[in-house]
Amino acid sequence: MFVDMNLEFAYLYRWVLVFSWISGFQTAEIQNKYVSTGTDVMIKCPNNNVNAWRKCKSKDILANCDKGNTLINPSLNISDRISVTEDCQLIIQKFTTGDLGTYLCVETDFKNKNYIINVQLRNIKILESDRANIVRVTEGTVLNLTCTVLGGLSGDSVYWTKGNELLTFDNASYLSLTLQANRSFNMKEFVCMANNSNGLNPIEARVRLHLILKPLVSIIVFQNSSERKNQKSVQVRQGHYLQLKCQDNFEENEDLEMTWLFNGMLLQNKSNKVVIEQIHPERSGEYTCTVKNKAGTDYAAVNITVTYFPIVRCENVTFHDRDRQRTLECKVSGEPNTYNISWFHFSYHNQLVRMFKNINDKMLTLPIGDSNDLWYEDSGIYTCNVTNGIPDDSGNLWQTGKIVVVIEGIPVLVKPRKYEYIGHFNETSRLSIYVLSSSKIVKVVWFDERQNHPPTSKCVPTVTKVEAFEQLINETSYKCEYVIKNTTEDDFQNYTVFITNQCGQNAFNISLVSARVPDEPTNIRLRSTTNQILVKFKPGFHGGSEQNILIEYRKASAGTWISRGIKNHCTHYVIQNLKPSTEYELRMYAINKLGNSTVTEIYRKFTKDETNGSSTKYLSFAIGFVVLAGLFVTWLRFRKAKRNDAHRSSPNEQQIQASASREDVYSSIERRRQNLNIQEVTYKISGEGKTKKFRRTDRTENRNNEKGSSKLNYIDVVFEPKPCIGKFYIHGADNRTPYADVDFSAKAEPLISSDEDDESNVSVKYNDDDFVSLEDVQQWNITED
Repeated sequence: MFVDMNLEFAYLYRWVLVFSWISGFQTAEIQNKYVSTGTDVMIKCPNNNVNAWRKCKSKDILANCDKGNTLINPSLNISDRISVTEDCQLIIQKFTTGDLGTYLCVETDFKNKNYIINVQLRNIKILESDRANIVRVTEGTVLNLTCTVLGGLSGDSVYWTKGNELLTFDNASYLSLTLQANRSFNMKEFVCMANNSNGLNPIEARVRLHLILKPLVSIIVFQNSSERKNQKSVQVRQGHYLQLKCQDNFEENEDLEMTWLFNGMLLQNKSNKVVIEQIHPERSGEYTCTVKNKAGTDYAAVNITVTYFPIVRCENVTFHDRDRQRTLECKVSGEPNTYNISWFHFSYHNQLVRMFKNINDKMLTLPIGDSNDLWYEDSGIYTCNVTNGIPDDSGNLWQTGKIVVVIEGIPVLVKPRKYEYIGHFNETSRLSIYVLSSSKIVKVVWFDERQNHPPTSKCVPTVTKVEAFEQLINETSYKCEYVIKNTTEDDFQNYTVFITNQCGQNAFNISLVSARVPDEPTNIRLRSTTNQILVKFKPGFHGGSEQNILIEYRKASAGTWISRGIKNHCTHYVIQNLKPSTEYELRMYAINKLGNSTVTEIYRKFTKDETNGSSTKYLSFAIGFVVLAGLFVTWLRFRKAKRNDAHRSSPNEQQIQASASREDVYSSIERRRQNLNIQEVTYKISGEGKTKKFRRTDRTENRNNEKGSSKLNYIDVVFEPKPCIGKFYIHGADNRTPYADVDFSAKAEPLISSDEDDESNVSVKYNDDDFVSLEDVQQWNITED
């Protein structure tokens, strides 16, 4: 009992002594030791004279070595895994992460020194990475990645990998990887791994490359509610909203510097957007965004086209009478600048004069007229209608520009030109001429044939109808009038008037003639229906005063004339309530206050029969049917002949058959001749009242009597017996060869036809007796009673 108590006291005394030593000692040096978990770790003190071990963080005494006696602190929870060697080196079995820390070894010799050993896990480190295990590098530069193993052991192997790709390896605790930093490595992870052949757990370190990439620029176009990307050209309607956004496709890029150019000019805009609330045509052009950073520079461009409806400029153009090549230009601007153009010519009084068809050009060359004519007709307002498919704010696709054309020249007479005027004895006569002038008339002088100078008259502006381009249009002209009161016979003569404007003078010869009776209507044409006759005509000269046209008609050669008046200026009249299938006579004349014209010749016209139209239609149908039937029969015969030719036998067989049957053939022809001589047929043609007979006659005698006559020609035919190569065939009805005597001197009555102007009513009737067969014709001997 006493011995045990002394032993425990001795232990306690030693621990106290150790604490007292530690508190008074100075640390000499610190060393690092790298270990792996799960292994037995020996922590060696640099000084072999070790007396005790202590863990600095917990201040626990782990073990005490005194003169070969080893004491392990039994109060520790790891005391069962702690041991010391004979020279008092500390051993920790099955090392865990909880065993990591700083250990203190104490020596009790006269030097009174101690050592601190920092025990850490065996580790691997990439020198270039930061705490977030990221390496930042600029695209395109050369990068070195250095991997080192902390606590390297013999048998270590170090590898560099990217994904499943092995990049490099070495049997060392230090390994470098050199590579070109391209954008495919951006945000990619590289792994450095160390393995040990002694079975230690592998260790690794990871690093992610964060590249500062060269910018990759694109422009996004926001147009109203739409968004367009990667467009080289964009069309925007005038007045619409437009936003251009410049962006780097690598959003992680930092420290970007942006600039905007418009048609090569620098814009004062450092942001990534260009905003135009209402765009106008002057903002059309190329917008370029340039982005710059450490890695390089990139840019993108988009061409903005502002579309707008055509703007047509109005202008005034003056041509001189000597200008024969007259060209107008439609001055228009718009986008797109491809236009559809149409030209129109209006008078100054807004009356359409002409349309220029098939002209789709900004240049219009007016047609060149008579070289002796000033062509005032070209004056007026020309409209140039233009569209490029873009409507204006009101939705109108077509825009109109006006070109006012003025023709400068001397005065000219309006068309149709009038050189002859009608006067009346003892009445007031007026010589009123109308002239076109580009400027005000400044002087008018009249002369008669005796060069007398009548009193001066004036020309006053007025609006008159002028003949231009085959129509009458209203034009501003000047009316120059010479008035003769109580007209005498001497006043009916030629007059000359000189009219002067700012461009020069022109002279016109005018005649005053005495009034007379009118001329008769001419160019009379008639057209009829069942109960009407349409009369078209051309009125003659009125004789100097207003005239009336009268038409008279009656049934042909019977009754009194019925008279009808025709309104002035009319050129046709319809006579109504007539009887069908009736011939009418009509005549015309004109009348004015001086008397009547001569009467035209008498014209005759039949009104149509109510059934005439349908009869003609049925006749035409019947003729067409007969023609088709004839063609069909011809085709059948041709087909039958080809079929018979296909069944002919060989030459030898044909010769035998021909020689055997020749006599039968001649006898058959003779029998037919005898039969024809004894037949008689009688028939009557409907409507002629004549009877024609076909009598029994001696045809042999008739032929002999008429031989050499002028009616018929005959020829004696002698058949020489010759060998027949082909098989002999007799064609015709009942296996007979058809013969017929044709009388070419006989003539049939012509068919009666009817057209629109033929008023005869012919009823054509058909009788079955008029149609006979070919056999009947062959057997007839035609004579007339």
